[in-house]
Amino acid sequence: MEGRCSVYEGDNRSVCPRNVADRVNLGLLPNARISYETACLALKSALGGILHIHGNVRTEKFPPDAISYFHPWTIGPSFECKNSWWKAWCFETAQEVLEILARVYEEKWHLTLEHLVCVKSFAPHVDHLVLDLHCRPTSC
Repeated sequence: MEGRCSVYEGDNRSVCPRNVADRVNLGLLPNARISYETACLALKSALGGILHIHGNVRTEKFPPDAISYFHPWTIGPSFECKNSWWKAWCFETAQEVLEILARVYEEKWHLTLEHLVCVKSFAPHVDHLVLDLHCRPTSC
């Protein structure tokens, strides 16, 4: 049913329904890591969906060590990353989500980094980012 929204009171790790979502907003700060598995289980298992993942990313004067450009996901055409700290966070997040999806669904998934936005500077050297990560089973 389109346009329908439900609110489930309580800890989302306990009350979140499974296999129902096209989109999941992970708006927890400073990071949503604690709910990645819950969000993955909420996605429709046959079609997947989009995870909107919020996180506070610390940036320093010097960039992180080299980031591997050999990754198992796709970079979408509207994905733009302004600095290496943001890219490192996106790649680390995508890898963690990919591992969770493979484990909980016991099959391979394909991820696309669709969009990244810096919402605001949260504190000195800390940026609030939102990554839109499209997840779909490879059988799709």
